[in-house]
Amino acid sequence: MKKNNLKYLLVIFICLSTNLFAEKTFEFEKYALRANFGGLYNYYSSSFAKFQGCKECKIFENGGGFGYSALLGYETLIAEKMHFGIDLAYINRSGNLSVDISEPSRIPINYNFADSRFRNSLDITLNYFELTPQIRYILTEWKQGYPFRFMAGLRFGLPVTHSFVQNYSIIQPDNAYFIDTIKNIKTRNAVIASGDIRSIAIPAIGLSMGFENLLKIGTSTYFTQQLIFDYNFNNVAIDVDWSEYAIRLELGIRFGLEQRPEPEIIPVLAPPPPIIVKIDPIPPKPKPYVNINKSIYQGTLQTGNELLATVPLVNAVFFDAGKSEIPPFYIKNKNDFTNFFSGNPVELHKYLFTRLALIAQNNPKAQFTLIGASSGKYEDGSIILSQERANAVKEVLTSLGVPKDKIITKALLTPSNPSSSEFKESIYENQRVDIIVKNAPLQEFVDLQRYAELDGNLIVDVDFGNIKNSSELTINSSISSKPITSSVKGTFSLPVKFRLTNENINLPYRVDLGNSSIETKLLDSIDISKLTKKVFELNLTNFDAILRFDYNSSVLSDDNKELLSQLSKKLPLGATLLLTGSSDALGAESRNIILAKERAANTKQYIESIAKGKFKFEMLQEQQKADESTPQGRFLNRSIKIKVKN
Repeated sequence: MKKNNLKYLLVIFICLSTNLFAEKTFEFEKYALRANFGGLYNYYSSSFAKFQGCKECKIFENGGGFGYSALLGYETLIAEKMHFGIDLAYINRSGNLSVDISEPSRIPINYNFADSRFRNSLDITLNYFELTPQIRYILTEWKQGYPFRFMAGLRFGLPVTHSFVQNYSIIQPDNAYFIDTIKNIKTRNAVIASGDIRSIAIPAIGLSMGFENLLKIGTSTYFTQQLIFDYNFNNVAIDVDWSEYAIRLELGIRFGLEQRPEPEIIPVLAPPPPIIVKIDPIPPKPKPYVNINKSIYQGTLQTGNELLATVPLVNAVFFDAGKSEIPPFYIKNKNDFTNFFSGNPVELHKYLFTRLALIAQNNPKAQFTLIGASSGKYEDGSIILSQERANAVKEVLTSLGVPKDKIITKALLTPSNPSSSEFKESIYENQRVDIIVKNAPLQEFVDLQRYAELDGNLIVDVDFGNIKNSSELTINSSISSKPITSSVKGTFSLPVKFRLTNENINLPYRVDLGNSSIETKLLDSIDISKLTKKVFELNLTNFDAILRFDYNSSVLSDDNKELLSQLSKKLPLGATLLLTGSSDALGAESRNIILAKERAANTKQYIESIAKGKFKFEMLQEQQKADESTPQGRFLNRSIKIKVKN
């Protein structure tokens, strides 16, 4: 088998040697020195029944491992495209032979036998000094000065380090072990044989062949990259059938010494009379420009009352596994953010402490019960960890002004209404502190608010020219809800839907025109007092309420019933309520569909019981859910969503 492989390698070498496309890159070079460093993968193929005290050696068939190499080389030009060289290298050819075994083991409690998995491994340490005489032949050049070479040569290796260690280790079960009767200790790994390889082959003889690419980085200096295949003629040890092969990737520097002949001196001739060439000046290119000529707001000022629902509050603080520190997601310092009628409820959960502090400030009789909990055995939880989490939440609330005598802390091993431990996401949800508020509403669910809003279009006249990528020009405004991209100049209409904080102001705004290379802007203002007003007695367009339910439950909480009572009193007679039942993605899909419908049905039934035919209803299917990757997102998806249309 090895003789046939050698024949194939020699045929490849002869075929490649017939390439005649190389240039005379090294024509004046006397000799060169190389220094390389690289890595290699060693592959073992073995078939032996015994080896220096090795147990069950016949099961080892193949293996391998990664090593490294470092070498110094000398070469000299012996033909137009051919170098002869000698390399002296230090190479690590270590590796591993291993086999996984399944066999019965005794269970100490009831003395039964169960299948166990063991790993029988033979760790080999091999380091050689190797001498390699070789031929390097230029096959071609990618371009002038960048030769690509084929190389081949015999290797003679002297082993420096040659040892082995046979380990027998337990893979499973996790509670199994060996007993060391000498040291009287338990261990999952046992060394059953070790020592130097006494029958190591000296010398190791083999063939190396591969390819080398040279990148010129100086007059006679090259950065080299080599891909080499190592083939051994003899076994690693003389008394066993044990072959070793390797693939090496090496990088290095090649320094050449050149000796060029003296240049021929050519007599200098008198220069010919100069030729006068007249060049007409090139006219300058026109400069690109962008201009905003004018902008006019055409639309109305809408005012009136609108019914809004606050962003739902997830009244729980979620903790990392095994920790009682408040996660950095939560904002724990005082801040002025109080607009909880719009925004992403998952993102606004970070203001939980701010909202609780406002509840305490607006309701002096409010009391807070903090119930710390853990996921039990899944994070090695304890009552102590649960209490530490409750204390951490209390510390933040008191720092924000909530009186200590208004806060009660409790600790449970798991929450009183835990999420199922069947899913890892649910396990994380149980690592929390639930916050129960008494003598105060947990949320200001709905509110009638006075509002003012611009509703119309901003008419903008723009002019531009000499722009290479005019199709990328964007027109935008600080009061526009949508930008416009255009490749032609002219007049454009930007949609405006802008909420005002004060109706009696001169509203400044900005218009932008341009792209990544050129831009301009126009500052202007709108006299709000001169706009046509549209007054709405009650605007329900922006009403969007979310009522949360407990895990795997469709029962309305007292807070939910309070929201629905407020809503039924403030909505006009004949309004249509759009109800959308929702559930999180955990669990069986069939159960989640039923649960979502039950939540919608129970909500409708309760509203009908208190409103007595005041409203109409439409039951919708869920279209958009909160982020399922966060616990607060999954809590918000266990809900009923309510919108209103007249």
